[in-house]
Amino acid sequence: MNPKRAIPVLLFYALSLAFVPLLEKLEPSGPCNPGAGIMYLLFLVPLTIIMLAIFIYKAIRNDKSYWQTVASICIGVVLLAVWLVVFE
Repeated sequence: MNPKRAIPVLLFYALSLAFVPLLEKLEPSGPCNPGAGIMYLLFLVPLTIIMLAIFIYKAIRNDKSYWQTVASICIGVVLLAVWLVVFE
């Protein structure tokens, strides 16, 4: 697996998580309504599912080795699991 291809994905998630406190400060959450930061975090769950589907599609289409396919799927599943644990 080419580590250079993983850098933009990891950078996106790092910047996204750094962006959440700023959004929460601009539009804070109330007792009954989520703020902009929480809504952004909720948006990241379907985005992670879409990215996982893209990883699987690219791995199958490119006919890479078995371990590259497994690694791509594992990265996506771990990210999805993190989001689901955060919102449980």
